[in-house]
Amino acid sequence: MTTHFLEVGSMRDELVEIRENGQWLWRLLSMTAEQRAALEQSRCQQGDMTTHADDVRKSLLAILEAADSMIAFLDQFESAPIIYTGEGNTAEVLARLERLMLLAGKAGEEP
Repeated sequence: MTTHFLEVGSMRDELVEIRENGQWLWRLLSMTAEQRAALEQSRCQQGDMTTHADDVRKSLLAILEAADSMIAFLDQFESAPIIYTGEGNTAEVLARLERLMLLAGKAGEEP
């Protein structure tokens, strides 16, 4: 059955990614100079020339890209997403909405 209702699990995944990158950015920005130097030295010994500033830029860029992705996803719809807080799991609620849309269409109402 074709549906016009979307599950938004992907939005939650994007928010989790934003949070994880935010937590990593917080840790980076909370490091002392000695901790930053030790991290860079450890990486350098492994042939990785990534600096603390590179880490901060990468984490911030990941946050911005994830936010931009979510904004672009939401902007493609005419109506704003809604969240149902009543009883029933996602599949049950979607089935109810689809039935209501079908009934409205049969009654000649604009869905």
